[in-house]
Amino acid sequence: MRASRGLWSCPADQHHDAHAAENIDAAACAHHDGDSEESCRRTVAALTGLPGDYRTGLVHRRAQDLHEAIPAQYHRERAVRDLRNVLAA
Repeated sequence: MRASRGLWSCPADQHHDAHAAENIDAAACAHHDGDSEESCRRTVAALTGLPGDYRTGLVHRRAQDLHEAIPAQYHRERAVRDLRNVLAA
């Protein structure tokens, strides 16, 4: 039985997208709090936790926006490189 409100009433693909988008939004908060590496790790986890077909659209755009918001001096950090690689895959 499905609940009438919230994520429980979404089709499975929308549930995956919504959950991943929420995780990426939480990762963006870590970036805004000054922890860009943690934000990248969380975003990588959100993306790699999805089947490949779900790493598109809004989810990919939010992750890309987060990557673009990270200052260039951090782009050599492993977590940032990992995010770039996941986005490119």
